[in-house]
Amino acid sequence: TIRFYQDYRLSNYDWNYQSYIERWSQLVYYHWRNHPPSDYLAGSKPEGGEVFVQATVERSGIVSSYQVNSRGEISDIMREAAKEATLLVPLPPLPEAFPDEELKVEFRFDHPPMHHLAESNTNQVKEVSLLQDNNSVEGNDSLSKMAKKLIKKHRITSKMAKKLIKKLRLELSRSSFHEELRQEFSSHFRPHQRFDPSLELKIELSIDRFGKVVEQKLTQPGKSVKFQLAVLNGLSQARFGDLPKSLRSEAPYSVRLRVIP
Repeated sequence: TIRFYQDYRLSNYDWNYQSYIERWSQLVYYHWRNHPPSDYLAGSKPEGGEVFVQATVERSGIVSSYQVNSRGEISDIMREAAKEATLLVPLPPLPEAFPDEELKVEFRFDHPPMHHLAESNTNQVKEVSLLQDNNSVEGNDSLSKMAKKLIKKHRITSKMAKKLIKKLRLELSRSSFHEELRQEFSSHFRPHQRFDPSLELKIELSIDRFGKVVEQKLTQPGKSVKFQLAVLNGLSQARFGDLPKSLRSEAPYSVRLRVIP
């Protein structure tokens, strides 16, 4: 799932919002970076995720309500840090020419995954890095002492261990590559107009071993042609690295994306 904006989105872009929202945005992220969530900073939430704080501002500049949503491995501390950064900033009244009675602003707080700290919930994943020879687990000479202990503990043969390690390595590679795709796509999504939050677009991509998109297919185009064009324009600017070796095959690698405003 990709959010079609990087830092914030507004309920109305039909006004001279730049100075108002840029000041608010700068103060929000300044506070957040200087008061980061302690558990994420300590590495206890290595998978990371995103927090979305939506604030409703009255014409007087008072925040009348707010809503906090998140995706990924997000704790209460991480949600609270994002909420606090958004609501502590004092706001001036909305400009007289602002066309609505209230303004809704949603800020996005990204917590990138810490791949060097990430661990699987299963003990078996440790076996991925326990082999001295990645190409063979046949025979005791190719296994480390810890690998032997785990094999003994789980009562599996070296052949079973080879299959398990291959499966785990594939899952880890796929998860890491998908996160790279999501971040690269998101970095190019900067809308210049508001879109209905209920819009949704699904697209299937075929990617070759060099990271080039060789085919794309809209499986759910959505109701808005403008939103569709904005998404496709963002995708055309995305650039990816080589496909991980474990994901390569003769056929291009397929991935399905869900994009929402």
